[in-house]
Amino acid sequence: MNSKRAELKAKARASIREAKPKPALVTLVLGAILIVLEVLYMRINGSWDAEVQMLTSMYQTGTYTYIEPAGTNSVFGYLLCFSLSLMSILLGVGYTIYCLRVSRGVKASFGDLFDSFGIFFRSVWMNILWSFVLLSWALIFAIPAGYMLYTTGEVMWYAIFLPLLLPELIAFYAYRQAYFLMLDNPTMSCAQCLRASSNVMRGHKWELFKLDLSFIGWILLCAVPFVCLWVFPYMNITFAAYYDARMADYLKQMAPPVQTPEPPQQPPEN
Repeated sequence: MNSKRAELKAKARASIREAKPKPALVTLVLGAILIVLEVLYMRINGSWDAEVQMLTSMYQTGTYTYIEPAGTNSVFGYLLCFSLSLMSILLGVGYTIYCLRVSRGVKASFGDLFDSFGIFFRSVWMNILWSFVLLSWALIFAIPAGYMLYTTGEVMWYAIFLPLLLPELIAFYAYRQAYFLMLDNPTMSCAQCLRASSNVMRGHKWELFKLDLSFIGWILLCAVPFVCLWVFPYMNITFAAYYDARMADYLKQMAPPVQTPEPPQQPPEN
């Protein structure tokens, strides 16, 4: 797997060099849009003003005092916050489209970020299903840990029950390819994409986990300003390349064996 991992990363770096527009620039545009959406969200629900008051109080008194956001009492405000959240989800799917196209050497553009709006309901429903499945597995840890914390007040129960997060981690890697499958298979339902991802990743979750671990050094480098503009697309384009490689192997394994026809028998000589 080490050589394959190196090949995937090398392919991603080559794709980044050849891509136009540059992935760093597309990532910068995506980040700017998401920041604007987040600021609008915070201004509407009142958390922006609350944060400003907390920072001002800390600067003046030297102590941090939590202030509850005022929130919004209008239906329009709630709908607007909900719409901003949906836009963030769709832009994330659009970025996946862009990275997949770059990985495959297909012409990509800034417009890829908005292609997911063309599959609005499909993208949102996939996000709901994917989140629900992971949340369901997380409850295996959250319910007993939360109950013991509530009854005893001891935070150590979270550490004791920590191994119960393993099923959620396994589910996360099992359904990791669901979004890619959704984009490649418009006739498949979102539930079918989740099941297909589980089948594709059977026996390969540890492989993808190690690929994730190989990026830890790069993630730490993101503490340096603007380094994430290169690291983020590098990771996502590598993951897109892994998806294509895994699917190629999976389809090859699932293909029926080729039957070699037997040569016609020669009639016996007289």
